Amino acid sequence: MKIKQVSIHGFKSFLERLEINFPTGISGVVGPNGCGKSNVVDAIRWCMGEQSPKQLRGRKMEDVIFSGAGSSKPLGMAEVSLLFENGTGDFPPALAHNPELSVTRRLYRSGESEYLLNNVPCRLKDIQEIFMDTGLGNKTSSIIGQGQIGNIIEQRPEETRIMLEEAAGITKYRKKVAVSQKKIELTETNLQRVGDILSEIEKQIRSLKRQAAKANRYKTLSDKIQDLELAFFGNTYEKLMADVGRKIHSTETLVDEKNGLAATLSRHEAKIVHMNLDLEEKEEGLSACRKVHFDCRDRVQKKEADIQSLEGELKTLSELASRLETEQGDVRTNIVTLEKKKDHLKGEMLRLQRESADLEEEAQLEAERLKTRKRLFNEIRENFEKARHSMSAGETHAVGLNHETGYLNKALEQASDSRSRLENELAETTGRSESILKTSERKTRVREALMEKLQELENNINETGTKTSELESIKKRVEAEAKKAESELNGCRSRIASLEGLMENFEGYKAGVRTIMRAKDFTPGNQGRVLGILADVIEVEPRYERALEAALADKLQYVITVTKDDAAAAVGYLKEKSRGIGSFVPLEDFIYSTKEDKTDSKFLPLRNFVTTSKEFEPLINDILNNTVLVDDVPTALTALGKHGGTRCFVTPEGDVVDQRGVITGGRLSHASRGLLARKREIIDLKNAVATHKRNFEDLRFQLEDLLAEIEENQRAVLQLTDEKWSCRDDISDVDKILFRLGQELDQSEKLSRKIQDDLKHNEIDQRNQQEKLNKLQSALHESREKQAREAAYFHEKERELKEAEAEFEDTREKASKLREDCRLRKESQRGVAREMDMVDNYLDDSLERLEAILKDTEHGQHRRQACEAEGVGLKESLKSLYEELRQAEERMGRSELDYRSRKEAIRDEEHRVSELKGQIDRLTEEINSSKMVQSEIRFRIDSLLERVRENFGVNMREIYEQFLKDDFDEQAAKEEIENQKAVRNNMGEVNLTAIREYEALKERRDFILGQRQDLLNSIESLNAAIKKINRTSLEKFNKTFLAVDQKLKEIFPILFSGGTAGLRLTDERKPLESGILVEVQPPGKRLSHMGLLSGGEKALVAMALIFAIYMIKPSPFCLLDEVDAPLDEANIDRFNDLLNKIKRDSQIIMVTHSRKTMAITDCLFGITMENKGVSKLVAVDIQRMQGQFAAN
Repeated sequence: MKIKQVSIHGFKSFLERLEINFPTGISGVVGPNGCGKSNVVDAIRWCMGEQSPKQLRGRKMEDVIFSGAGSSKPLGMAEVSLLFENGTGDFPPALAHNPELSVTRRLYRSGESEYLLNNVPCRLKDIQEIFMDTGLGNKTSSIIGQGQIGNIIEQRPEETRIMLEEAAGITKYRKKVAVSQKKIELTETNLQRVGDILSEIEKQIRSLKRQAAKANRYKTLSDKIQDLELAFFGNTYEKLMADVGRKIHSTETLVDEKNGLAATLSRHEAKIVHMNLDLEEKEEGLSACRKVHFDCRDRVQKKEADIQSLEGELKTLSELASRLETEQGDVRTNIVTLEKKKDHLKGEMLRLQRESADLEEEAQLEAERLKTRKRLFNEIRENFEKARHSMSAGETHAVGLNHETGYLNKALEQASDSRSRLENELAETTGRSESILKTSERKTRVREALMEKLQELENNINETGTKTSELESIKKRVEAEAKKAESELNGCRSRIASLEGLMENFEGYKAGVRTIMRAKDFTPGNQGRVLGILADVIEVEPRYERALEAALADKLQYVITVTKDDAAAAVGYLKEKSRGIGSFVPLEDFIYSTKEDKTDSKFLPLRNFVTTSKEFEPLINDILNNTVLVDDVPTALTALGKHGGTRCFVTPEGDVVDQRGVITGGRLSHASRGLLARKREIIDLKNAVATHKRNFEDLRFQLEDLLAEIEENQRAVLQLTDEKWSCRDDISDVDKILFRLGQELDQSEKLSRKIQDDLKHNEIDQRNQQEKLNKLQSALHESREKQAREAAYFHEKERELKEAEAEFEDTREKASKLREDCRLRKESQRGVAREMDMVDNYLDDSLERLEAILKDTEHGQHRRQACEAEGVGLKESLKSLYEELRQAEERMGRSELDYRSRKEAIRDEEHRVSELKGQIDRLTEEINSSKMVQSEIRFRIDSLLERVRENFGVNMREIYEQFLKDDFDEQAAKEEIENQKAVRNNMGEVNLTAIREYEALKERRDFILGQRQDLLNSIESLNAAIKKINRTSLEKFNKTFLAVDQKLKEIFPILFSGGTAGLRLTDERKPLESGILVEVQPPGKRLSHMGLLSGGEKALVAMALIFAIYMIKPSPFCLLDEVDAPLDEANIDRFNDLLNKIKRDSQIIMVTHSRKTMAITDCLFGITMENKGVSKLVAVDIQRMQGQFAAN
């Protein structure tokens, strides 16, 4: 049985499933401190059935479940599976044919656990039995945990013995002996109880034997009387049956008529049932029509909402198209104006060009003519011309600037008007967007509130559901407690009923007492002159019950009467009835003792512990006169010798020493011993019943409160669920509104952005034109200043020119005029050219704006056409929906009309059924009247049959024919019966149950005798088995003890390089109970026990003992957890040599930090923690490890 594979999941630090395949030989588990190596050994030990959390290095078993680390959450379950291979045939006989065996253990955080064998659920005991006597038990030396070497060093001799018992394989024998001893104790208890029962039966059987003989005689006479009475009753029964037969025939006719009407009624009722079923189908159809109508109306409303949304969008598009159309008209008007102006400027340019050409030709001719004259007046003219030319250029430039300024002012006015219009549209659009946004925000807040309400409702539903689950758990617990309380209450009530039945029947009392107390025909008893039994009128503390019962004995059965005449009448009644004897105390005529009670104050009178009513106090005090309570019999005997025969002494245990020195002790008879105890038990049980009843009522009320609270929570959940779905519908409606508002907001934002772009372009144009205007105004101002300076200079030159103008006036003026005209024409041409360029620029801008407006208009038209087309489709769909809605309303109307007509037909049919029932009721009355006579006869017959059944236990219907007589005389039969009864009454009281009771009691005695013999045989058999087990255990223990002692002597010198060691029993007289001492003598030291050695020596001795035990009975595998930790280098080599010897027979799995130990392993498994608190398996290069070891 070697470990083939270990699978770990959720155990301690192993979060994810880890599977380790262990080979044969030595397997090492290595890793840094705290990485979880020892958890592998703990997992194997836990899966093998370990029940102690301390052995697994925990405080409670729940600690083995992964508890979380870092970001890893805690798990709810730990699971470990071991797969064993059946290589050497170590499996139990039931599993020996299996090549592999799987053992699985699971533990849940709730505390539940599971064990599985080959994936089949099993018990912990089944797991433990697999490893029992294989060297893998609870105290085995095959599993040495971390720190366990130290525990072995400090363990007591008795614990060392347990290790050897495990190796000897006698653990199961000890368990068998313990079980057998418990069985013997139980059997002896049963045997004692059987003896008590037998003694009681023997007393009862002698009395019952006499009563059974008399009962047999009584029974014979009763059988004769029974035959006579049966003959009388049989003939009377035959006569009555003839009378009832005649009455039955007269009733059958009425019954047939009633049955006919009933059949008709059944047909009508069946018809009503079918009509109701049809009505239900119609109602279902009506509900379906209503549902279709509702769905259709809902779809119509949705389509109407979609159409309204499209109409809103079309309205917005229409407004946008209107604005674009207006703007387009303005732009086109502006373009026409510019084009007209451009054409005018072209014509002006052509005219100026023609005039300039003419003037140039004329000026050239005139210049030729005046060459001579110019040369004469050159200086004056040149100066004058310069001044005049400069002044003319300034004026021309100022005129051009004035023209440009006027044009720009007009363009600025147009731009300002366009901006005002766009700003108004933007403000309007922005206001509409803000309104939509506010509405959207308001709806968003409404939606958030609804979402919060929905979340709150869901939380409330979850909380209420959780609370309901908790209440259900509490309800189950309260139901279990209530069931338990009810069971206890019923048990107490059953016991009270049993005891009260015994009390009512006066069981345990003498026959005479029982007869008087139960007599119905005893006159004093019926008159209330029998006051009760002495045992019923006294009360005593439970601890003094035995003393009082022993002191009073048969006096407890005294019957208390009012007078002596009543007592005498009771005695006479018993004699007359022959029902036993009894003792009677006449309360009024009782003669009380005149002797004074001379009790010593050292002893307390027994009457001090008895309580009764004042009516009976004198009687009780007299009966218990001179009866004192002492501790024990020796004290009573001493007091008797001292005080003489004046007192009766009684002990709390019920031992009595009377005045004459007679000692009565032991077990009291059943007749007197149990009366007070039974009475007290009834009182205690009634108190217990009251307590249990209160507990049960409290639990019942608590359960009702829980049920009411659960029902209230369920109603609350339903209400909250309805509110949740209503809230979801509200959220859906708000979402639709938000979606529509979002679309409107998008359209408004698009329009706003378009207007803003237009405003930006307008602002840019206006700014450019304003800049140009500012520049022109600045240039015009400079030109005017320059013109003023040139004008002053010109006037000065003009004055000089006038002095010479007389001679050359005509020629100069003409030439000057021609030149000036030519220059003005050229300047005008340049001004017109500049103005034409400006008109072209404005015309290009207007055309671009017109193109943009056309594109926007086209896009708006396309969107409007799409919306109109969609609207047409929606309207068409809405028309079909209107038609569908109309059809659904018509179908619903037809269904309602059909439903009402069917319901009216059912009412008519029910009226007919009511009439038939009236007829049947009348017939029923006639039948009942007829049957009344029948019933009277049947009542007489039933009374006769019941009387026969009660008196004789037979069925007269079956046997009456055998008693019929043709010459039957009723009067003679009655006289014969009375005569025989008189003879039977003269026999006196007879206990008829005595025969059956005697036979049953005799059978019971024989059965109990057989049980007693079986119990004796069982005890003898168990004692023999214990002796055999002890003998086998002793043989195995002695054999193992000697073998371990011898093996220890061999291993100790190996580990210590000399010396010796041995085992010794602490008590050699009791080898099966004695502890075991380990005595050692290291090299060069005296013989001593382990406590006197050093720490390292103790560890070596503990290892020597473990390996000695292990090598006597090698287990299939061995688990060692850092057992080599306390060893130095030299001792590790010796330790490794031992491991190499052990691995020949066993598989070794060990946790180690030693490199030398790693070097001898066949396989290494590395455990590490990449994430804090979570262990994982890593590969280990064993060749590298061996190389490092060789290098070192």
